[in-house]
Amino acid sequence: SMLHQELAKGSSLYSQDDCAEYIYVIHDGVVKLEQRLPTGEHRILRLLRKGDISGIESITARRYQHDATALTRLLICKIPANIAFDLTRQNHKLVLALLDNWQQALATTELCVTKFSSGYSRHRVARLLIWLAEHSPEHDFFIPNRKDIGRMLGMTQETASRIIADMRREKKLSLLSDGRAIADVSTLKNLVNESAED
Repeated sequence: SMLHQELAKGSSLYSQDDCAEYIYVIHDGVVKLEQRLPTGEHRILRLLRKGDISGIESITARRYQHDATALTRLLICKIPANIAFDLTRQNHKLVLALLDNWQQALATTELCVTKFSSGYSRHRVARLLIWLAEHSPEHDFFIPNRKDIGRMLGMTQETASRIIADMRREKKLSLLSDGRAIADVSTLKNLVNESAED
């Protein structure tokens, strides 16, 4: 009943308002959750990575609340929502684990929205890079494209591009192939902390 799947970069797991049939456990890769607002704008709510659960609302809601898109190649496990629902009735440990994951996801969203969408643009980018670097199991980390960075941080794609270019020139960031990057985290932290004293 569980389906293991590999998805290519750019694949859609599901779209907002689709009938919610599956919960997705991410085994490898990065997924972005994006909300389409009535104004037609898109807002990136959070990035999910290894160990995170996507589409958890399908246990209680009948429809997905976001668009979920693969930002990298993905390895996922699809669990039919009705099975997850039955499991949660039988297995209270699983319920607690799911609720815990959900709670963390909400906390991360709050964090992202407040931490990343306020303050100087340059500091927002620095905070995002620190967060991506510190949450990566490898020395390098996945970096979203400039459009996505802009959407995440509430700035234009041009502003995001300019700041990334500046940081590369200042040797705070180096871009590798295939959407990976290495950042000088301690320098970025100094940049952000200096701003705390303003």
